[in-house]
Amino acid sequence: MTGSAENVPETTEVLSEEGKYKIIGVDIDTTGRRLIDEIVHVAGYSPKSDYSQYVMPYMNLNPAARQRHQVRVITIGFFRMLKSMQTYKVMKTKPEYAALVDFLQWLESQKATIPNCKGVILLYYEQRNFVPYMLLEAVKKYDMLERFKNVVTGFANMFSMAKMEYGKSLKYFTLREMAKVSLSSQDDYKNAFEGSAKIRSRLTYEITHYLANKPPKTEAESDANVEAPEADGASAAAVQSDPKPESESKAEEVPRTEQQKDAVFYEVIVALSTSVEENLKELDGQQTILDRQNSLRSVFINYFKTTLYHRVKGVTYRRVLAEQGFDMDTLQDIWTREKFEGIKQAVDSLEELKDEEKSELIQLLDCHFDPEKAPVKPIVRKNNNNKRRFQGRRQPQRSSPRKRGPQKNTQQRNRGSPQKKMQQAAPGDCADNVPKVEIHEVPVAPEICAS
Repeated sequence: MTGSAENVPETTEVLSEEGKYKIIGVDIDTTGRRLIDEIVHVAGYSPKSDYSQYVMPYMNLNPAARQRHQVRVITIGFFRMLKSMQTYKVMKTKPEYAALVDFLQWLESQKATIPNCKGVILLYYEQRNFVPYMLLEAVKKYDMLERFKNVVTGFANMFSMAKMEYGKSLKYFTLREMAKVSLSSQDDYKNAFEGSAKIRSRLTYEITHYLANKPPKTEAESDANVEAPEADGASAAAVQSDPKPESESKAEEVPRTEQQKDAVFYEVIVALSTSVEENLKELDGQQTILDRQNSLRSVFINYFKTTLYHRVKGVTYRRVLAEQGFDMDTLQDIWTREKFEGIKQAVDSLEELKDEEKSELIQLLDCHFDPEKAPVKPIVRKNNNNKRRFQGRRQPQRSSPRKRGPQKNTQQRNRGSPQKKMQQAAPGDCADNVPKVEIHEVPVAPEICAS
């Protein structure tokens, strides 16, 4: 007994301390990317259990959401259903309230698996904090916020950790690219459909567990990443397989046990997590940002009336201005006091925009506030793809009702008509066969002369 106690790794105490939190990967599918949109699919994953439930929304999915999640709303008679665009089957759905109740019950059951558990930390992967905002909005709508706070301790976003690890070797930080680099030995995850919340929640958990236990880079690896920023997974593996000094190789020969890996994983996630209260404060700030965006609608109204490319541009400009604290009244005061120079100085402070976008936004704002200038209208290029599409097709010729073509079987219908026989007679036919037509003279009334 004493010998077995001495062989327990030193990180067991850390595991028992950090093990009071239950880490669960979570993700959702929505009808859009706005706070007023609805949840379509909610999913959670832990190594021993998972949860997945589709939700029947009141509104339809927008085109971008249909393309991303490969589901759409169909109507048959008086019933609306959710249909998969991959399998062409109808999904088994529940109302949003019932799905959230089941999700909270599943979280409570997962929390009960660990004795004296402090709470659940929801792990997600998003460039923006969209998942916690939508979940908090949903539970607030149905007065389940207190129950949610009793179960969930905080949220953790692994996007910053992934960007820090592969910032110089990857161009796009999607879950698919992360799975190719991190989970190369597991083919099931590499080729999985990224649009499903169930797959994304599992990928988030597995990739985070891998990154938390990944050994730190050596100087040779960091130099190689600087020289080749666009290296793929094969080149990265080749760099990792370079010969190392004996001291480093001996230190890496001892593999970590599962308990040690879990301890490091818990420690990293707890350090990255933010509390529910902090996310609620950020959510209230998002409402203020939405009010600022609505005040700037008249500035970008010409962009919203054109093509999708310019609509996305207008939405981006409006969002960046609102996030930096600019609204309609603030920009109007800047232009009134400092005119063009004030607008230019305000736009130059937006680091998220490129130089070309900044010059376009400066011109747009200056022309909007200056009454002597005409408002800027985006230049829309005509697309001739539709014309080319119909060039090879032959349009069917339709005859008008007044000018109809020759009718069929006219000889059978006009078989007994003598006038028709005269028209069909050949020049060499006998004159006796031609029917005779009697001509009667019409008497003419005599003229009456005035006497």
